[in-house]
Amino acid sequence: MNLEKQEIKGKQRTVGTVEIDYEGKPEKFAMLKLNFGEDLSIRNKYTKVKVVGGQPDIKIDQEGLTLENIKTALVEAPFEITIDNIQNLEKDVAEEILELFNELNNPTKKKDMN
Repeated sequence: MNLEKQEIKGKQRTVGTVEIDYEGKPEKFAMLKLNFGEDLSIRNKYTKVKVVGGQPDIKIDQEGLTLENIKTALVEAPFEITIDNIQNLEKDVAEEILELFNELNNPTKKKDMN
């Protein structure tokens, strides 16, 4: 993955790019590192909390959350970026896009164990 700063909607944003084999040829895919507000908005949209018997009952629409994350973060692809088009991707292409999203937006933090 290549990381660079790009101006998107008037703001400097971190964008990761990779080439993925799409329909038989390598194509460029570019994805944003979501900001806090974008991430929070998407999580709120796909998370429902209600109290049952005094305890919180949390339901997460994982499919909706994942698709919306990719749709929001993906800024360049060889197709129109819509939920329907993302759902219809070949599984290996979708998995590579999801891997790019996770590298940018869910980095593993290594903690000093000492």
